[in-house]
This record gives sequence, structure tokens and C-alpha cells, in this order.
Amino acid sequence: MPPAEPMFGDDERWLRAHGLPAFVVRHRRASQLVARTAPFILLLSSADLGAWMIDHATVSLNSSSPLAGLGALLLTGLGLIVLLLTPIAAFLRSGAWLRSAPRGMTVAGWMLLTYYVAVAPWLAGHPPAAGSSPPEGTGALLGTARAAITAGLSLAATGLGLGSLASWSLRSAIRQFKALGELTTRALPLLMLVVVVSFFSRTLWEVTNAMSPERLAGVVAFFVALGLIFIVPVTRRETVGLENAGPPLSRLEQLNVTTVLVLAQGFQVAVFSGLVCLFLTALGQIAFSGAVLDAWLGPGREQLEVAGIRFPVDAALVKTAVFLSCVSSLNFLISATTTASYRSAFYDPLFEDARQALEVRAAHLAPAGRKTGPEIVVEWE
Repeated sequence: MPPAEPMFGDDERWLRAHGLPAFVVRHRRASQLVARTAPFILLLSSADLGAWMIDHATVSLNSSSPLAGLGALLLTGLGLIVLLLTPIAAFLRSGAWLRSAPRGMTVAGWMLLTYYVAVAPWLAGHPPAAGSSPPEGTGALLGTARAAITAGLSLAATGLGLGSLASWSLRSAIRQFKALGELTTRALPLLMLVVVVSFFSRTLWEVTNAMSPERLAGVVAFFVALGLIFIVPVTRRETVGLENAGPPLSRLEQLNVTTVLVLAQGFQVAVFSGLVCLFLTALGQIAFSGAVLDAWLGPGREQLEVAGIRFPVDAALVKTAVFLSCVSSLNFLISATTTASYRSAFYDPLFEDARQALEVRAAHLAPAGRKTGPEIVVEWE
């Protein structure tokens, strides 16, 4: 009689929902592949439709009847918002839908794939490049081929577990925004004492004002690299002591759990960095008059411009806020792993989740009728 098959179901879904697809047994990693890929295909379809709307929508405000143009503008904006929020909602709810209606999700996934590959390119037309004159329908055929390749790559990425990791990353980022209160009350005040002193330094403003956007992006990337150089070895050392239940982790599983923990900490740092940047921008708007900035940086300063939209904020102020937010975020990352109060609030909960994941993995790999370690109760968020 063959050995009992490992138990699947809630354990498998829990591991995927927590960004740990490598913990699922190998021959189950491609289960419900089309259904699990459906939210990403919806995202691609929404992005294409949104780009089509932007290309084909022309809104003009007539002075004699401005309400009509304003209404069209609001409807267009609402449509773009819906197109953005729909795939996000699908990512967040895909786990619940897979549990409650797996067949329905599979059917919906095949319908989305068919629409994205065989229907959308012909509706949009996918016209060829300007100046060329291929036979009619060639542009749509090329669009269909591109869509088919993209869909195939999406299915392969989902089978490799990248879809589970992306879905978890989105939910984790939203959870970090929910923790803004604790970030604000615990971490922000102490670091502000150090950062604000530098914020009122004329030399710093002169340096950041001279930075081009590309150079500033390079500085941000440099701080990101420094953070990774620090946090990846620390995380790998911490995970060594977590392997208390079940078989030892494979290299792929070790990489998976390290990636999840590093990403989770990265979201914490990103939220904190955004808070610092907003705080400093607001402080600069209040504290620095135009005369002071003219004396420091000279007249004719640039205003902040994003995607062709000009904002009533000095570009030098934003550059300085971004630079100092990077410095303070690196300080926050180090404090979160070394200082006891920070560690208990921001660092330890992540490793408690990792311990629970390893216990679920042990139960997931155990043969039916046999338990390893304590009894596991899977709780869905």
C-alpha cells in the first residue's frame, strides 16, 4: 500500500498567502495555476485599457459650458481609478475566492486569458509604428503574439511562486500603512531630533539643490544598497535559529524566507522614509521663506514638477527632504535590529511570523495522521 499523501488545502494556501511558495511541496506548486494567475492578467488588461483611455480621451473646457468638460474629466479620472483599484482588490481577495470557488476562479482565469490574448489586441488595434504600411490586421496579430508571450511568462512566474510573493508584498505594504501610528509615536520623534538639525544647514541645501533627478535617484539607490548590505546578513543569521520544526530548509526555501523577511522590513523602512519626507517638506514650507532660500540658493529656483504637473513646492526642499529621509531610514533600520525597544516593536513580530510559517511547513510536509511539533491552527487575515 503506498504511503499516505501529504495533507494539502489550508496549509498550502496559507504558505502561498504569506509569500512562501517554495515551502509548498514541489508537485503542488503548479496547482490552480490559471486561477492564481488571473489577478495579474486582470492587472495587465486594466493597464492596457487605461493606456487606451488616456490615448483616446480628449477633454476640452469650453468657457460657455464648462460643466460638460469638467464632468467628462471627472468621469475619465473615475474610470482610471476604478481600473487601478480593481486588480488591487483582486490581488487582495484572490485567496478567499480560491478557497470559496476554485472552479469559478479557474473559469474566470481562462476567460481573462482568452480576452487578453485573443480579443483585446483586436479591439485596441495595436497599430504598427508610424510610417509603416503592413497589411491590415498585422498590428493586431503582432499584439496577439506579444500578449501570448506575456501571458505565458505570467503563468511561468506564477508557477515559480513569483505571483504569490507579489500578492503577499502588496498585502504587506498595506499592513505597513496601517502601522503608521506606531511608526509615528515610536520611531519618528527620536530620529527627528537628529535630522532636523541637519535640515537647517545651508551647506546641505546647496548640495541637494545642485543634484539632478538622476543623481538624486542614484543617492537613493546607494542608500538602498547600504540597507541591503546590512539587513540581508542579519536576517540570514536570525533565520538559522528558526529551523526548529520539520526537515531542514533547502536553499530555495532559505532564499524564500529571507526574501520575505527582507521585503517586510523594506516596506517598514519605505513607510518610515515617506513619513520623514512628508514631515520635512511640511516643516520647510513653514520655516523657510522665499527670501531665505533666495539668499541660500539664489533667485530663480525650480518648482517641483512631476509628469508635467507643476506643484507649489520648491524642488530644492523636496530634494533635501528625500536625502534626509534616506539618512534617517538607514538609522531606523539599524535601530530596529539592535535597540531593544525598536526590535520588540518592528523586528521581532516579523520573526514570530517566520516561526509560525515553519510550523505550518512542518505540518504541511507531515504524512496524514501524523503530527510534527505543536498543533497548528491556521488563521486567515
